[in-house]
Order: sequence, then structure tokens, then C-alpha cells
Amino acid sequence: MVAWISELWLRLTANMAPRERRFLVWGMAALSLLLLLFGAVLPLAEFGQRERDRATLLAEQLAWMESKAAEVAVARSQGGAVGQMPAGTSLATLADRTVRDQGLGDALKRVEPEGTDKVRLWLEGASFDRLAAWLDRLMQEFGVEVYQSQVEGEETPGRVKARVVLRQAGGA
Repeated sequence: MVAWISELWLRLTANMAPRERRFLVWGMAALSLLLLLFGAVLPLAEFGQRERDRATLLAEQLAWMESKAAEVAVARSQGGAVGQMPAGTSLATLADRTVRDQGLGDALKRVEPEGTDKVRLWLEGASFDRLAAWLDRLMQEFGVEVYQSQVEGEETPGRVKARVVLRQAGGA
């Protein structure tokens, strides 16, 4: 390969003056540096900046969630369910009504009863603060407890995607 490049170089520069050869060498060196800069260095720098921005956003979300975890721990330590479900109201109906009362109606994507004592809800783009307040209200006012939950942060700080299974307190 090197021999082939050397031979090509000699053929191309055979009829050139030494000054023209130097100009060609410097031009090729400058072109190589520009290709390296625009082809590798700048894209890598942009990628690094995007990753630093992403890490900063994730750190902010983590700090926010940790601050809310303390509030949740305090709420849990203050006791269990004290209220009762309204007579003749299904858990699915109660969950749907209260989630809308809490201002989470736009985030509610689906409500699905599971048997007679459980209901599964899907929320997307929900305010974490409102979600926590809603779950606390269900527990305190209606004796409903969280049976299962999966909460994931979204790109927007303070917004979450949640899958929650609720059941009547004392259920199996």
C-alpha cells in the first residue's frame, strides 16, 4: 500500500517544481486536519456536551425525587387508612372520580378493574406531587391502599409515568 502511494505521488509530482510540491504537501496536510476536525473531533465534542446535559438533567430529577421520598416516608409513618369507601361505589369508579378531582384527568390513560377488590390505572405525564397527594387522599379518606406501583420519571422534571394497582384496605 505504501509503495503504491509513493509511486502515485512520484507520478503526480514529477513535472512539478519543488515550490509547487511543498504547496501541495501543505495543502494536503491542511485538508487532512480539517477532515479530522469536522469528521471526528467536533461530532465527539457535541456528543459529549449532549451527554453532560443529560447527566445534569438526570441528577436534577434524582435530587427532586429524593426530596419527595422524604415527604412520602413522613406520610407513610403517619399511619394507615382511616376512611372507608362510600357505600355502593366501586373501587374503579372511586379511583376514576378522585384522579380527575386531583387534576390528573389528562394524565389518566386507562382504568381496568381486577376482580372485585382491585383496580389498575395507567397514567402518563402526571405531576408527581399530584399523584402522591391523590394516593394519600385515597388512603386517608377512603381506606384504599397501593397494592402495586411502578413509577418512572419522564424528560420533563416533576412528570412521571405510573402504573398503579389499588385495593381496598385489608384486601387479600
